[in-house]
Amino acid sequence: MRALWAVIVLIHALCAAYYASLALVYFTLPGTLVGDHMRAFGIVISFDKLPVIEFCFAVCAVAHALLLSEMLITSAYRRSPAFYSKVGIKTLKSAPHPTGRRGSVWERWFGFAGYFGAGGKHFVLLFLTREVLEATLQSIQAYQLSKFVPHIVLDIASSIGVSLALGATYLGDYDWTLTNFVYAKWSDQVWFANLNSEFKQLFIQDWFDFGTRALFAITTLMSLNDVKLLRFETLLHTALILWGALILSLHIQGMMKSSADPAECLAVVHPWLASSATCASIRIDCRAHEGMTGKAVEVEARWSNLDPQALSMLTFINCPELHIPASIQSFSGLKALYISSSTVIEWSENAALAGRRHLELRQLSLIATNMTPACDPSSSLPPGLLSNDFPQTLGTLYTTHVALGKLPKNLHEIWPHRLSLILLLGSFSVIPEVLPRLDPISLLDTKISRLPVWAEGESFRSRVTVKAARTPFCAQLAKQVDAESSSLRFSFAGMGVMATLRALWVRAFPWTARQGGRYSVELMCDLSEYCEHTPLWRVFLVFALSVLPSLGAIVSLDTIPLQDPYGGWNKNPSMWTRCVLGTFVLSMGVLMQFRGMAVSIELSMKQTIALGVAAAINTQGATLLIAMSWGVFPLPFTMIWATPVWTITIAAGIMLAIGRERIVADSEIRVQLKRYLDVANAASVYIVVFPAYSTVFQKLEGVSQFAFILVLPVLKFFLKKIMKNLVASVDELVPVTIITVDLFNALFQAKCMQSAGSLWTTAGIIAVDAIQNGYTMRKLVFLMADVHKTMGVQQRDRDSSDLLAQCVALLETPEHLNLRDIRCQRQISSVVPFHPDQADAAASSSTASTAATTDATRSAILAETLQLLWKCECVLLVEFVEFAAPMMYSISLAVVHSLPNARYYPGIANMTEAKLHSTIGSILLYAGLEFLSLLYMHMALKRMFRISALYLLAFVLERKRLILQGIFMTWALIVLSFTLVHNGNDLTFKFEWMHRQRQRPSG
Repeated sequence: MRALWAVIVLIHALCAAYYASLALVYFTLPGTLVGDHMRAFGIVISFDKLPVIEFCFAVCAVAHALLLSEMLITSAYRRSPAFYSKVGIKTLKSAPHPTGRRGSVWERWFGFAGYFGAGGKHFVLLFLTREVLEATLQSIQAYQLSKFVPHIVLDIASSIGVSLALGATYLGDYDWTLTNFVYAKWSDQVWFANLNSEFKQLFIQDWFDFGTRALFAITTLMSLNDVKLLRFETLLHTALILWGALILSLHIQGMMKSSADPAECLAVVHPWLASSATCASIRIDCRAHEGMTGKAVEVEARWSNLDPQALSMLTFINCPELHIPASIQSFSGLKALYISSSTVIEWSENAALAGRRHLELRQLSLIATNMTPACDPSSSLPPGLLSNDFPQTLGTLYTTHVALGKLPKNLHEIWPHRLSLILLLGSFSVIPEVLPRLDPISLLDTKISRLPVWAEGESFRSRVTVKAARTPFCAQLAKQVDAESSSLRFSFAGMGVMATLRALWVRAFPWTARQGGRYSVELMCDLSEYCEHTPLWRVFLVFALSVLPSLGAIVSLDTIPLQDPYGGWNKNPSMWTRCVLGTFVLSMGVLMQFRGMAVSIELSMKQTIALGVAAAINTQGATLLIAMSWGVFPLPFTMIWATPVWTITIAAGIMLAIGRERIVADSEIRVQLKRYLDVANAASVYIVVFPAYSTVFQKLEGVSQFAFILVLPVLKFFLKKIMKNLVASVDELVPVTIITVDLFNALFQAKCMQSAGSLWTTAGIIAVDAIQNGYTMRKLVFLMADVHKTMGVQQRDRDSSDLLAQCVALLETPEHLNLRDIRCQRQISSVVPFHPDQADAAASSSTASTAATTDATRSAILAETLQLLWKCECVLLVEFVEFAAPMMYSISLAVVHSLPNARYYPGIANMTEAKLHSTIGSILLYAGLEFLSLLYMHMALKRMFRISALYLLAFVLERKRLILQGIFMTWALIVLSFTLVHNGNDLTFKFEWMHRQRQRPSG
């Protein structure tokens, strides 16, 4: 038993470290240069999906860490090896199968003796099914390793730490400062080919791949649990050993076949049962073979014995008469094609790159290549690059020293629209008309000297990203911007400096008024003024007034003494009074959000109050009529019955206030109305989702309840994504809108702590929240570090670097800012070419003058500051809500527990003083972590940039007070009073009071 205990402890420790490392790798990947390479070649899943993967692996790490802690702490307490903190194996095995009302649904299906439990009668069959599924997936993974991984030793050990072994082989070549591999490695074709093949096994490529890896992670936890419960039983061990031996023999068979591979092969792989030579990357060098010029017959002779499915990278080099053979279309797995120092004589349609043939093509590089002999007179591209079925998967087309004078007018219909064009040292003197239909474009070191007439319009400049450094056009544009800025500076006379800056920038550069994921320049100026002139006492008053009105309204409603709900509708006059007042508060909260989001409508406070009163009276009047007619009280899910009348009243009142003519004539009002309705409809889903989660959580026990904690952050992630997409067009609304999800999440986390079955469950809730906070803070700290690095301030000068003052000062000298770069700068996802000569060219061409660097740095400081302020506002709002919501819940819980109405709240009715103190203590600990996050942000911003997070938070709370007050007032009221018996919210759908009232004699 001691040996088994030590093995399980070791497995938990290794899994916790491994999954934590995976989460960290996926977290940092988008900000690295090597990540851009992987994305361009389709080696990793899309970056916008990485947060789901990061979270999944982080959750697995936490689960293993907590289970490890449970084993260690329990063993230390008992002074003997222990697997569980409470229940022993004998207790579990002897536990009777739950039946009737006493057994929960979960126990009947997933408990130890349940259908899926380790002690159930179907366990052997289910275990067999699970092991077969795992073995199948692992076999698929082993085959993929043999197909893509050239290292023979790793093929044999594919089932043992392959990810760690592969990663270790590349770790020594990685430069942590550059976030990329050392440049010399990119010129090593063998290394480059191996990287593109082996990284497929290291990183998740699609959702199916993620699903299989997630399944392994989940079943590992399940298997360890089964081992703890049934550690003396053996099942299928022999079959699994035989299956592993079969896999190993197939690996060895693939390894023994390597002698047939050609000399040109740069990366040999060993798939199972392959009938021909397998090579992942091949380089055909005509100079290496005497008399070879590159004719189709000569080229085909070099790859005739290759497995076409295995080839992923193809290179032609030093071929004076290159004829691309038609058999190139047989390479369906081709990812990259390089042609260097060659002359293409023939590249016909029969040998064209085609989407139906080359399903995974990612990059095409043409380096010092002459394609004129293979082209028609009307085009400088051969037919092989102009197929109507051109691969739409191509992400990067890189050319240097290639003459591309004439391009087909329909090129944009052939090549992918999001193709990254990198055309270095070309012969262009003016941008071809077809290129702007492709985006982005890089024309570095070309002869571009001017924009054509058709490209002078704002539609071109606003759509297309063109990089044209070190061109005549770039120098001319810089002079033009300087001249425009100088003429604008004369408008400063006779005006306030801050007002003039706002007006000047919005007029001259309208994009600064609204920028995706950034503050506007106008908002930054307002923040600077707010920080300078607002006293500290007002900041703390703003904090208090953001929460106290909602808390006061909610607590006041509970001071109204209620009668027994089972007495009927006519015996509960206090409840109807409470309903009218509660509906009024709810209506005011909703209308306050409406006023804050639909600013063009200008609903007055008098209209808001009148509409709230009308909605309260109409809604509760209709609800009373339903209760009288039906003879049932409380009405099942009273809110559902009340919603139609309430919605009609509110909608009719708003329509009357606006006027039909104004709605028809003003498109902006229609847009704002639609946006608000979308947000309100999305938020209404939370009323179902979060209470349902809370109900299921309360039904679970032990490990099941502990594991179910991990569902809440997943819900939060997806719901925030949905809410963010609804208001993505208005940056200022994003932070204050998505916190609706955070408010629900925080309140229901507090509810889960109240109903948690053990201290471990409460600790798990706090730990998951701490991980999320750490993840968010780490991203923000990285952004702060980038801004500070751009500022170029030495470590000793950090305390004196006032970022806001510096940016406002930059606005006073716009001639030193590269304004278009602030708007259009975008990183092109391209790979570094492997040709050694280009490394020297790139290094020499990257030198710029000191003045240009200074101006670029100033522009970058402003752009990154606007983004930093926006990100800080988002994080501060989330942390404030997640601090305020538990505090509100704790105060409400303490007050209600001391009132007579406590007996009508199922979770509070039987709560002892000790349980109350324990629950409030846990919730306050959770709130304390959020407070520490706020404090950390304040200290970091103050130390690095002399920006007060308190002032930044107060600035947004005061600026968006209508929306924030409305959110607190609406959703806190709904959540905190959801379980009140009089509201009829029974998610078990038993509705026992209805059966009791029907059995009661009438009269």
